Amino acid sequence: MSRPARNLSSPQPVMTMNRARTFRTPLTAGLMALGAGLLLTSCVNVDEEVSRRPSELWKAPVEALPGQDVVVPGPRPSSASKQLGVKPIDLPTALDIALENNPETRSSWYQAKAAAASYGQSQSSYYPTVTLSGSVGREYSHNYLVQGSTQNATVYGPSLTMNWLLFDFGKRSATADSARESLYAANFGYNQTYQDIVQQVVVAYYNLGTAMASLQATQASLENAQATYEAAKTKLDTGLGNKQDMLRSLADVKSVEAQLEGDYANIEQARAQLAASIGVKVGEYLQIEPPSAPPSFAEIDEGVSGLVALALQQRPDILQSYAQTRSAEYDLQAAQADLWPELSAQAQGSYQRAIDRPNNPMEYAQAALVLEWDIFQGFNKKYTIEQARSTLRSQQQDLINQKLQVVSNVWTYYFAFRSAIKQVEARKEAVTAQQQAYDAISIGYETGINSLLDLLTAQQDLDIARQALVDAESTLANSVANLANAIGSLPQPAQGIEQRFAQQPVSEEQQEEQAVDGLFRDSDPDPKPLAPQWMQEDEDDKDAENNSAAASATTKLEPHDTQGNERAQWHDDGRDQGVHQAGQTDQDSQQIVEDREGENAADGQLPPSADVE
Repeated sequence: MSRPARNLSSPQPVMTMNRARTFRTPLTAGLMALGAGLLLTSCVNVDEEVSRRPSELWKAPVEALPGQDVVVPGPRPSSASKQLGVKPIDLPTALDIALENNPETRSSWYQAKAAAASYGQSQSSYYPTVTLSGSVGREYSHNYLVQGSTQNATVYGPSLTMNWLLFDFGKRSATADSARESLYAANFGYNQTYQDIVQQVVVAYYNLGTAMASLQATQASLENAQATYEAAKTKLDTGLGNKQDMLRSLADVKSVEAQLEGDYANIEQARAQLAASIGVKVGEYLQIEPPSAPPSFAEIDEGVSGLVALALQQRPDILQSYAQTRSAEYDLQAAQADLWPELSAQAQGSYQRAIDRPNNPMEYAQAALVLEWDIFQGFNKKYTIEQARSTLRSQQQDLINQKLQVVSNVWTYYFAFRSAIKQVEARKEAVTAQQQAYDAISIGYETGINSLLDLLTAQQDLDIARQALVDAESTLANSVANLANAIGSLPQPAQGIEQRFAQQPVSEEQQEEQAVDGLFRDSDPDPKPLAPQWMQEDEDDKDAENNSAAASATTKLEPHDTQGNERAQWHDDGRDQGVHQAGQTDQDSQQIVEDREGENAADGQLPPSADVE
């Protein structure tokens, strides 16, 4: 039997399949190799991205470093900044420069603007959302039941979708209210930053003035030390002194010179702090006019009770905490409203056109009211409500703690301020007395009445008195700035604070009005007791005991009783007004001294004045 001849024109499916497989195998292998290469190159070698060992520094690549032109920007051009380097600036000019250049105020201002944008974003839920889109695609369809139904077409066309939330049980309104309160909090935070910058500039300005005053005091001490050295050297040259006194006075001169160098360093440190607070580069061009008086503020005449009430009403960080608490309340309301369904209106329409397909074009439109209710989300909403409630309670406790801290700060700074006034007065009198003593002992040393030790001691006492006066004036200026910041006010230049409050008479009506009786004023937003009730009862018991003791007293007061009453008078005045009425106490002390002198004179003995004191 002969085999049939092969029809060479007939298709050979096996060979076609092999060719296709042969064609696809290199392509697949290439794609797999390309994918593997991309995968390997995308991996990070951790050993190459860090230092080679823990004992070596990491060498940063060039792209991780800033540019070559790394400079500190200069002050922004303004009428105040133009005075820098031209003439010494005063405190108002320094404040103007700081408010224009300090980056903290601008950062806080931008944060407030971001909060305003968030508030505007929360209003968007009251408007419908409209989405316009367009598409171009390739479609393939085939019906296996119908022979020859395979179709390929290119489809394109636009579509429009609209969604409008109509009702959500108050969720979007609570969200918008929360954003509004957050905006208030950001603005109050900006005001607090503004006041903090002013307080920092005032403190830095007066610290630089204090450093300059300390330098002047040291220079005066150096002149005295040099005069003492010249006097000791003159005595040695004339044969009236000895070398030990001359060397001792020379050592005193060198000691003051060393202190002088320390004062120069303190000036530059204070200058750097002032430059940082006003937001400019430090340099010798930054010169100030020495302050002649401590700062002041508008409410400086108020008593401590009034200042506490003002702080709770106007201090920006307290108002910020109030706003944050209200924002947390609205967040809780929004979380609770999220439990309920939402009603919205939806509409959509589209227009499609296909190439090489019959029945073209196609239009589609739909509108509906949609009620959407998330029935179960794995208790997500339950925990969201609990989180919002806990956040609110935490914010409420923070507000209470902040109130207590503000009251404590106002109380502390107030009595520090009133004490600093008395300290400045006393230090001025001490400097006058020490200067007179030094002049007298200096004359006595030249005439041989006093020794060099007496002169050096008087000189050191005068130096200490001068420096103590400088420190007291610095403490007064800082206490005024701190007190103004504590009550939410702005310090400002003033004149004659010591004269305004020195020996200020206080009537009984004023003492009763300004006394801390355990209650805030009616205008306080949070009228709660300032002091526990038991403290008021203890004060009443003490007053009753003092009255009974005064009624039963029949003998004159002893010196230690006089001092005790003086301290008691200081405590009472500090509690009510903060002014120490020392006039009556001095009269009582003088009467006691005269009585003792009379008794001692009758016995034929008159003790020295130091013993009487």
